Amino acid sequence: MADREDFKTRSIDETKWSIPYIDQPLDFWLELAEHYQPSVDEIYIPLDRTTISSGRPRTPSKHLSGLLKNQPFPPAILINPVVLPKPVDELFPIVLEELKRLYGEFGIDRVTVSNAMLAKKIKHVFPSFKLTASTLMDVFAANQLSMIGDLFHSLVPSSRIVRDIGALKKLKKAFPGHLKLIVNESCLPNCRLRIQHFYEMGQELKRPKSLCDDLLKKHPWLGMTGSWVLPQHLDLYSDITHSFKLSGRVTLRNPSDYLKVLDSYINRIDLSPHEIGGGPASVTHNMTIDRKFFEATLNCKKNCDACDICKDYFHRTVKIKNEDFPGLSSLESSKPFSNRKPANPGLRELEEQIGILLREASPQLPSTIDLGKIFEQWRMLDGIYDIRKSGMPLPVWKKSGFTIDGDETWRILQRQIKSSEKDISIYLHVPFCRNRCAFCDCYKIPLSKHSDSVKLRFTEALISEIRSWTKSGRFSGKSISTVHFGGGTPDNLDADLFKNIVEELKSCFDISQKTEWAIETTGAGLERSRLENLRRMGFSRLHVGVQTLEPGLRNSIGRKTGPRELLDRLKLALEMGFITSVDIIYGLPRQSLNGFYQTLNQLREIKIDGFSLYRLNCTTGNFPALKRLGYKPNGQSLSDYLYFQVGHQFLLRSGYKKNHFVHFATERNKSLYSNHSLRQENLVALGPTADGVIGEFRYRHPKLIPYTHSTIGKPVFEGGLFDPLLDNRTRPAISGLMASRIDPAAFEALDKKQLIGKWQNHGLLKKYAENEYHLTGNGSWLIDQMLGEGFP
Repeated sequence: MADREDFKTRSIDETKWSIPYIDQPLDFWLELAEHYQPSVDEIYIPLDRTTISSGRPRTPSKHLSGLLKNQPFPPAILINPVVLPKPVDELFPIVLEELKRLYGEFGIDRVTVSNAMLAKKIKHVFPSFKLTASTLMDVFAANQLSMIGDLFHSLVPSSRIVRDIGALKKLKKAFPGHLKLIVNESCLPNCRLRIQHFYEMGQELKRPKSLCDDLLKKHPWLGMTGSWVLPQHLDLYSDITHSFKLSGRVTLRNPSDYLKVLDSYINRIDLSPHEIGGGPASVTHNMTIDRKFFEATLNCKKNCDACDICKDYFHRTVKIKNEDFPGLSSLESSKPFSNRKPANPGLRELEEQIGILLREASPQLPSTIDLGKIFEQWRMLDGIYDIRKSGMPLPVWKKSGFTIDGDETWRILQRQIKSSEKDISIYLHVPFCRNRCAFCDCYKIPLSKHSDSVKLRFTEALISEIRSWTKSGRFSGKSISTVHFGGGTPDNLDADLFKNIVEELKSCFDISQKTEWAIETTGAGLERSRLENLRRMGFSRLHVGVQTLEPGLRNSIGRKTGPRELLDRLKLALEMGFITSVDIIYGLPRQSLNGFYQTLNQLREIKIDGFSLYRLNCTTGNFPALKRLGYKPNGQSLSDYLYFQVGHQFLLRSGYKKNHFVHFATERNKSLYSNHSLRQENLVALGPTADGVIGEFRYRHPKLIPYTHSTIGKPVFEGGLFDPLLDNRTRPAISGLMASRIDPAAFEALDKKQLIGKWQNHGLLKKYAENEYHLTGNGSWLIDQMLGEGFP
């Protein structure tokens, strides 16, 4: 027997409790009654198993007769199988005989019943009995009450609405008796395994295995969605009921656990969900539950496929331990790949490597970064794609070459643009840079002592091309949504040359107040005078190549502006009203995970409008410089995957939304150039190596020297081809996938809707609305392989 100090004598308002029987000596119950009798309304007891199952595993009854004879609490009988073993008419005489005995010997006149037909027969013989409708009747809506009539004094609602305040209020209004809520049941809402599990519990099994065990091992956060209510949150139900029920199951058989839970609920002492003894789908992790979070779950309608509140809260709250990652400490014991085909034996080795990376990452990151969720993302892939082969999607010409030469390309482009009614995005490639950065694999020309003449020839060739495109009024009536200067670093052109290009664009194209002018630049280009000049010309957005804020790393890759000065300049750009987005690169030699996180966090703190997360791409152009920094081309993939997932998670949780598979933006940051294809616009690309798309036709310019030395009086092109993936049927699906706005209808039109289900099941897509899916971190990482499967 527990010491007296284990009991409390406080009671909260008029709350009444139904409590479960556990097989303890009479002294246990008498002392319990001394302290809790005002709050305990009844103790419910299983009917003898020789009569009918209680719906629970066998309960020991060594001390039961002493309790029934003394009755420190009113006893209630539980007749609660989810399925009756015989027809009601055959079963009732046996039940009736036992109820008569219990009523005659002990005066027991309370019964909880899970079958309305059986309840009707009991009520007919014992009209004065107080009957309670069991939770296993699954009453969750007012219209179900007509099926049970006025048989019941009390109703224990279905567990599916215990965390649905709206549904409970409707039920309370319609039911004339008392609602009684089970506070510590943990079944998952709308669980399809529930009936079978309760049936198995009612058989001779002492402790049946929960049917949801495997599901909860894979997704432990689902325990957050169960129907439990913690003691500290009972006041949220004061308008619904003051009657509650404590579930015993098999988890409160230990008297010390029983006393702790009962005392905590009666006296509103805080508990964590793993302490309440709630059954098969209980939360098993030691975690606290924030009141604001719990209140949110009372009105969420359990639409878990479109919501991550519980999942995100779980992963933010639970401390990362080895046991939270099945397979990290012992792959053999968890057998994570036991149900997979042996065709890919490397999966087990990969999982072990990822586990090592996660453990190494844990001390480098704050607890707000949920490494458990990253591990869950990896496991959901189940080996359908190889995460070591992540890459940027390549244009079709990169794979197959051009089918049409330069001269014919220009003739086709003139016909295409004349016949197209679509609006236009304009991209200009300016290839000049102050110096060669170690990480960069873009086409660029470092400036030299001959740079003035080179820049002049480039400007003349670009203006000539602009005029060639707009001859004969082919752009008349076509709106220009955006003008985007990329590079290189476009503002390395002399101010007068740059101004000439801008004025030529405004003269030749249908530029309006709605046209978004954007430019790519670096920290060196964010001086106040330059920003003021860009403002005067109409530029409203900046794409700044930050790459990293780690001081030593910035210097080693060729970035001259220090981190503090760069942040000050970015703040200035924001204060001047520029929509400001940054490029961040990961996979750099000597880069640290904490440094990567701190880079993102410092930029978030100054309220940067957007982030682009780019993986280091090692090519023949940048490999020599990277090698000098210690870059190793092999073995980077898993580490890079972790970096990207950390960045992806951090930015989404910071309120940014994806508008492209690697771009994250605030609401005001529309990034029109990135999504021209999603709007079905033509992309007129100008300048050396620039790629454009007009209708279904792709084209590309040559490099700087042939571009600037043409004497034929018309644009020069490397070549072109008709891309079969750009027709009116295919483009919406591809564009939506690239922009992380996937409409199932676009895939259904191509008989590819099964891909949506496959990608969702493997954690590549997440459903946000009825007809909209977004790419997850996995999806963004594996976009190239997804496109390869869907549109080979």
